Amino acid sequence: MTNETDFQEKKPAYYILDNCTRCGRCAQKCPLHALVPRQGHYRIDLRFCDGCGICYDICPIGAVEKGSGPEQST
Repeated sequence: MTNETDFQEKKPAYYILDNCTRCGRCAQKCPLHALVPRQGHYRIDLRFCDGCGICYDICPIGAVEKGSGPEQST
């Protein structure tokens, strides 16, 4: 039996690079509103992100990366 914690650890992780221009496309398209403005660019709140990858696909400058990036839930 898989519990919620196990599922969260296995979902894809995304993070936003410092070259984010804060255009807001990712935040507008995120169905869970997991992207929040912070310090001149957006951050992904990992408590809400389900790993769908919409932010990764829609970013026009490639400022969203897939993998284990810096912690961004704050």
